[in-house]
Amino acid sequence: MAGIFNKNTTEFLKGIRDNNNKEWFEEHKQEYLTDVYEPLCLLAKEMGEQFSDIPTVVYKASRIYQDANYPPYQHYRNTMWIYILHNAMMWNQTPMVYMELSADGIVFGFKISKPQSYVMENFRRELTANKDFFLDILKPLKEKYDIKIAGEEYKRKKPCEDEELIEFMSKKTLYIYFTVPSGREMYSAKLTERLKEAAIDFFSLADYFMPFLIKQLPAEVEITEENEQKAQKLKTDSSPIAEKYGGFMW
Repeated sequence: MAGIFNKNTTEFLKGIRDNNNKEWFEEHKQEYLTDVYEPLCLLAKEMGEQFSDIPTVVYKASRIYQDANYPPYQHYRNTMWIYILHNAMMWNQTPMVYMELSADGIVFGFKISKPQSYVMENFRRELTANKDFFLDILKPLKEKYDIKIAGEEYKRKKPCEDEELIEFMSKKTLYIYFTVPSGREMYSAKLTERLKEAAIDFFSLADYFMPFLIKQLPAEVEITEENEQKAQKLKTDSSPIAEKYGGFMW
């Protein structure tokens, strides 16, 4: 059984990276549609529809046109992407599961790429108060996916004496991801199932971060029976962090 991507996918992405112009693209447009865009949309659907019981979750696959505000011939993407997240106006400020596809392969994981500063401050507060909950989410991801942790850091490091938390405490942005290099693994028929499973696994991080988008988190919140019933009805409060802060809607 053939995989969702193939050598033609990689060759097209190499080509558009080296020949980012209208003439080259128009000559190879059918390759883009057949080997890049259509399988990308199919993969996005396969991953995203797993969250169909959560009404706030949306998914999207990119098109190759870099900016809708300018004519398409101005510039083309050489990296394609899929996002899965709770629906929001400002996507780059919202925690999400993402996949980036390039000539070099696939990057897959969790990111919050341009959060407001208070979001990361809320994260640090929660991490300091209850590190085990976050580390328990992270542990199986480390064991299963050989993850890397990255992100922009403050020039002046945040004080932290806990070695388990140091790599997180000074992050302005956060990426937790693994890679699939172009070649046999990326072209494998098993890739779709692997990424579908990874989407569910990494979405636990997106859920963990969602309450931190509330600017003023209360120190403690009493969870009433009414709030618990509301959370169950909405099916959006899947995280104990959300329960701690009284639930959230997005």
